[in-house]
Formats: sequence, C-alpha cells, structure tokens
Amino acid sequence: MAYVWDTITISRTKGIAIQPQDVQILSGARAEFFVEMDEPDQYQYLLEYSPSGQFFVPISGAFTYASGLNNDTLILDPVPISAHGFKDRCRIQPDSCAYTYSEPALQTMLDLELTGSKGCTLKIVPVPAGSKFRVEGLVAPAEAAIYSAHGAVVAEVRITGSSDEVGVAYLPAGYYYLYFPEFGYAVKFVKN
Repeated sequence: MAYVWDTITISRTKGIAIQPQDVQILSGARAEFFVEMDEPDQYQYLLEYSPSGQFFVPISGAFTYASGLNNDTLILDPVPISAHGFKDRCRIQPDSCAYTYSEPALQTMLDLELTGSKGCTLKIVPVPAGSKFRVEGLVAPAEAAIYSAHGAVVAEVRITGSSDEVGVAYLPAGYYYLYFPEFGYAVKFVKN
C-alpha cells in the first residue's frame, strides 16, 4: 500500500496594516474610524455590547447616524452624546478566510468644562439654567452653538462677554452643550 502526501502551501497571514484610532468627539460632530488590511474581502463594523468588552454586535441600520458599515471607513455623523464610551471594531474577512478583528477604538465625547486655546475656563451660571444663563470666564467675544444631548444644533448665539445673558426659555428641560468652534471646546449645562 502506497501513501500519497499532498503538499500544503500556507500563505502569509494577511494582517491589519492600520488599526482604527480612539477619537474625541464633540456631541453632534462627525467622527471617522478607518482600518486598512491587505486584500480584504469583507468589512463589517461592530459595536461593543458589554462593558467588559467581550461581546461586540454588528452595527446595523438602526444607528441612523452611522454609514460605511461595510467599508474600510466607518462614519458617524452626527454623533449623539449617548455614544459616549462606545467602542467600535472592525471584523474583516480576507479572501473568504477566517475573520480578523481590529483593535477596539474608543469614542470619548467632549462634554466637560475644558480649558481652550485662549487660556480661559468657561462656566455656565446659574446651574441649572432657567430662562437664561451667563458664561463666566469668556475673555473675548465668541460665536457659539447650543447642541441638544442628541447632537442636534438648537441655536446659534454670539456672546460678547461674561455679563451677556443667553436666553434659553424656549428650550425644553434637559442637558445641552454650548460649543465654541473658534476655541474648540464645549461646556455642558442643564436647562430646567
């Protein structure tokens, strides 16, 4: 009895050349996650489903702010504040082989009082805001946008100084963000 041995050729493992990076996002802004792999066949972005990071589920059309779910670039636009702390990863299937997973990338929402490039720390008073509020610490006139907790722009305002009052009586009660694009920071506030 003769045995015939087949030759098995194992090609190099196709690896991920560029991993998605963690991002810091202002609520309501756009974020992108990019992954690159040698000769991929299929991409599918996944969202962390458990705090432990053990379970990820495919991102579906239910996330109306997500596009590029099956491409190398996941686009989130606009990102709601509810996405804070989510982790995204990409599952890639090269040439109908086993799946390869990217490292998870963390979404951190910028929703805190931050010191901006002009060297000032802003604070909204009173807390919570009633029908109006003031911005303490503003050292120069500035344009700002008020964002809802879901990332929608609800108003645009110009504030000339710390004594200016911003009227918000028309806003429903809830959490909001006052974003200063010129300085690149946001301040969270609560409206009664």
